[in-house]
Amino acid sequence: MRRRRIYGIIICLGLACVGFWMLLRMWRVGQEDERYLVSVIVSDSSNDRWIAMKQGMEQAAGDCQIDLNLVSTGPFLSLEEELTVIRRELSNGVDGVILQMISSDGVYEELKELLETEAVMFLETDIEPQECFASIVPDNTGMGEALADCILRDYKNELEGKRIGILGGNQKQIAMQQRLSGFIKRMEHSNAQICWILDDKEADTIKETEASTPVDILVALEDAQTERAVDYLQETQERLASCRLYGEGVSEKTVYYLDRGVIASLVVPNEFHMGYLSVKEIDRQLSYPSTKGESSQVDFLVVDKENLYDAENQKILFPIVQ
Repeated sequence: MRRRRIYGIIICLGLACVGFWMLLRMWRVGQEDERYLVSVIVSDSSNDRWIAMKQGMEQAAGDCQIDLNLVSTGPFLSLEEELTVIRRELSNGVDGVILQMISSDGVYEELKELLETEAVMFLETDIEPQECFASIVPDNTGMGEALADCILRDYKNELEGKRIGILGGNQKQIAMQQRLSGFIKRMEHSNAQICWILDDKEADTIKETEASTPVDILVALEDAQTERAVDYLQETQERLASCRLYGEGVSEKTVYYLDRGVIASLVVPNEFHMGYLSVKEIDRQLSYPSTKGESSQVDFLVVDKENLYDAENQKILFPIVQ
């Protein structure tokens, strides 16, 4: 009788262990199958300047348990317009958001309240106060310095009497402030004269500004302004022959006009890598909620007509997701 009881206890324990193991396995499968929904909100999302970044995001999403919602937007005309889109996406129950903010100032308190429970990553530019949220950004100061270095190289440091005009992009973003600061600091001993600086709201006046104060060198600090400068030079062929353009750009249009010689040099951030890292980092935040988001800085390259078709440059300019 005692032996039967012992056998019965052993069998019960064995069945309990098997049942526990099966429950644990089912729970793990459920965990592995859990997918997170992440919305990506950038200004003018259909613009081809985002192609490489989207490719990086999509590749990372395939490597992780992430479903990406690339929110359809036009160019944001105001911060409130962008915040309205962010609120809408959060009300739809997303697990996290990846944001490119059109303004770095005056948004912290509202975003802190809105993003109290969701994972968040910032793209391209941080917000004030800096490093309160995780961000994936290029070396913006370095990019401004690199544009200055291209000019110094091409003119062999002989810039006495040369006049420079700058299309500074959205100076409400820390990224554009850093690019402008890096450029000006590098050029301060060059003897060149910076005649004017137009931000994105003033850039429509480039024709009138350049007519009244013509320059020898045009510098554009972001993709849209580089495209704007290209359009201006194409419309005024006499200026195309006498004015050199240096810019930042990632779109097919800027690369095309670099190849055509309209742009002397182009600084290109590694946007594929930026997109990939943003999704990988937000996946880490979602998988381990108690961990703090980590910021990263991605590299950039300097391209001119001579090295445009180098293999390594082509990988960054035209990334292909396998």
